[in-house]
Amino acid sequence: MALERMKAIRCPRCKSEKVLLGEGRALSEDRADRAEYFQGEKEPDLTSRKYWWLKFGEKGNSSKFLFSMLSETPEIRPAAPSDASDFRRCVLLLDLIPEWRDKLEACMAKAPDPWPELAKNWNSLEHALRKESPDLDFFKDQPTSFNGMLQIVIGSKKQ
Repeated sequence: MALERMKAIRCPRCKSEKVLLGEGRALSEDRADRAEYFQGEKEPDLTSRKYWWLKFGEKGNSSKFLFSMLSETPEIRPAAPSDASDFRRCVLLLDLIPEWRDKLEACMAKAPDPWPELAKNWNSLEHALRKESPDLDFFKDQPTSFNGMLQIVIGSKKQ
């Protein structure tokens, strides 16, 4: 009976059967949601995009911490991505606010470990994730190699 109820779960927003912890939106779905919200606005300003993420963006503890550091309001308890899903949510944030990529390494150098190492290796980590899952669609793709790479970067500061 419980299994049948679990199989019947649908997203309250889109009624999809694709339900994960968080929303599990693919990159293309996230971009489509933003485009609909901004109604064709060519380049929404930073404040509007930050508001969108706070209200609608897919969040986890690590992406909330990244947001707080990059928006220079570090009031969130430190948390770092520990798996592909956590990292994916951070990538979605930086896709929304790409200008933060320029200050990622410098800003996160002040954060607790393993953030300085993650920020230093961000581009190669993101490239590896997108190689396994180009649209960040974890319903379709299983980024197994990426998780190993992430653990190596996180563990490198412990040695």
